Amino acid sequence: MKRYHNRFLENIKNQLVRWDEVSHISHQDVYRFLHSIQGTSGILGLQDISNKAAVLVHSLQEESERVWTSDEVKKYCLELLHLCYTFEVDSAIEDQPNGEIQTRINKNAPVILVVDDDTSFLMVAKKALEDEGWQVVPKTDIKRAVQSFYEIQPDCILVDVYMKNETGFELLNFFEEQSKNSFIPTMMISMDHSKSTRVMAYEKGADDFLTKDMEMDELIIRIKRQLTRKKKVDQLLLVDELTKVYNRKFLTQMYPTLLANHTLHEGRACLAVVDLDHFKNVNDSFGHIVGDKVLQTFAQFLSRHLRKEDFICRYGGEEFVLLFSNISISEAERVMNTLRDQFSMLLFDGEAEQFSCTFSAGLVEIKDVSVDIDQWVDLADDALYEAKESGRNRVKVHQGSSTIGSQRTDLRIAVVDDDPIARVVVKNTITSLIEEMNVRCSVETFGDGQDFVDSSFHQDPAPCIVILDGVMPGLDGLEVLKHIRSLQSSDQYKVIMLTSRQTPDDIAKALHLGADDYMIKPFYNQELIDRVEKWILRSSYRKA
Repeated sequence: MKRYHNRFLENIKNQLVRWDEVSHISHQDVYRFLHSIQGTSGILGLQDISNKAAVLVHSLQEESERVWTSDEVKKYCLELLHLCYTFEVDSAIEDQPNGEIQTRINKNAPVILVVDDDTSFLMVAKKALEDEGWQVVPKTDIKRAVQSFYEIQPDCILVDVYMKNETGFELLNFFEEQSKNSFIPTMMISMDHSKSTRVMAYEKGADDFLTKDMEMDELIIRIKRQLTRKKKVDQLLLVDELTKVYNRKFLTQMYPTLLANHTLHEGRACLAVVDLDHFKNVNDSFGHIVGDKVLQTFAQFLSRHLRKEDFICRYGGEEFVLLFSNISISEAERVMNTLRDQFSMLLFDGEAEQFSCTFSAGLVEIKDVSVDIDQWVDLADDALYEAKESGRNRVKVHQGSSTIGSQRTDLRIAVVDDDPIARVVVKNTITSLIEEMNVRCSVETFGDGQDFVDSSFHQDPAPCIVILDGVMPGLDGLEVLKHIRSLQSSDQYKVIMLTSRQTPDDIAKALHLGADDYMIKPFYNQELIDRVEKWILRSSYRKA
């Protein structure tokens, strides 16, 4: 019977592919398509699919002059395609040795960075940690691990001692230096658990040392212990350790104080979102150590030039929020422009040259004390977006009638898969997700790798999440991944590789080529949505 089920689903997919290649579809063809699905699925015992097809057939007139497009057919049949997709996944999971599926990931769960070129261990550890509901970022080399450290800000790091051509001790030195700015527990793991190796790990700053033959339940307990330590330390900190100004948590806590001042000073208060221009180029050209120095200097510069009644906090990355009390919007704009001119004259030392930096700022006047702080930040950020679109190195004031927020897209998602049912279902589910998250995001689908590579999709500079099927006809997923990592804007792309190849070598190849995450088929659609939501939250985006 399973053979007939597979053929039935394949026929549906083939018909959808054929309709993608034509501009118009007759009403009679759509009617016959649904009528055939209703009858065949009933014979095959797929009653839910048959019942849904019957409802769709009943809603159509058998005779009509209507002409359909492929997208209209898919939209009309969306619930039916969802049922087909779920049935296919259910069947595939039943064929698995243990019938296991992945545990849902809490979007607020800790992020664990695992660095190991032993892909067999990496796969086992990733599965075990994700079963705890934790977010896991797997990396197989030091260079990508360092880059991920800055991007994801992990809560705990697990590093193999010995890797090809490099050792985890090199990475441990880097993490130990970074720990001066924030507490991130680092755990070393190795098959070599000799006294000399363990002592060296602790001397270089490791918080724990684990052996690879350790049972996974013990590994999880010891990671939990480190996460508990970090949580306690974080609760005590309201100051950003790198820049020595307040952090985002403090901004939320002190907002009631601002409201009190707002009332005392006749409602005159303003908020600015400030962002260093082209800061990524600084990191790429001079390294993250120089980039950190620029951030420190910028924060100190702002602190020295603000009044004692004003507040500054590091909001994230190179973005800062300033709160001004007892000041009009015109006065705040004048102050910000003065700061902008003065900061642009500062010189920083690169390896072989000096360079300068500028910043852009968006301003908003706080007029209603009952409005949540996040909404004022969003409005100021809209003005900041306008400043950047106007050429950067300038200050813009949010106007009440501004529609910038509804025009901009902060994030793009591409679904690259040759399975037409999967494309329709995944796009629809992700669209619902971004509506629920209130994210400015566009979603596009591509039927094969070549279509994606040749598209104008890459001309948009906004951050992008690519959901990439590993096996496709023509240009397969690994070739597409190579192309993405060859782009000048490669850092803008986060790639989730979907693979039915369960061998360590195949997954190692995807990670080596630059995949940021992977999922092994089959999986339920909701599991993919959990993963996408995680990467959306890590991306630079604003609410719609």
